[in-house]
Amino acid sequence: MNWKVRVQLKDLDQAKPLELNCVPGGCGRTFRPTPAEVIERLTIMGRERPDLMYLDELETRLKCRGCGRRMVLLQAEEQAPEAFQGGMP
Repeated sequence: MNWKVRVQLKDLDQAKPLELNCVPGGCGRTFRPTPAEVIERLTIMGRERPDLMYLDELETRLKCRGCGRRMVLLQAEEQAPEAFQGGMP
């Protein structure tokens, strides 16, 4: 059991992007949609109440547009680059 089983799309920050990666051995594509974009896309496709969908359900339905393999859902981390702290002796 992992975090995807307990979290629904509505529980996520709607502005923070998710990371969707093609499985290893696939084409290597990466998409970074926000949960709001995913909900909008699922609504267009005819899904009733996509905001109540658990992330593990979403992950099993996702297919890569490049190669057709499954996608892996990750939570993207926004980290600011740090300045170089070292120096010459």
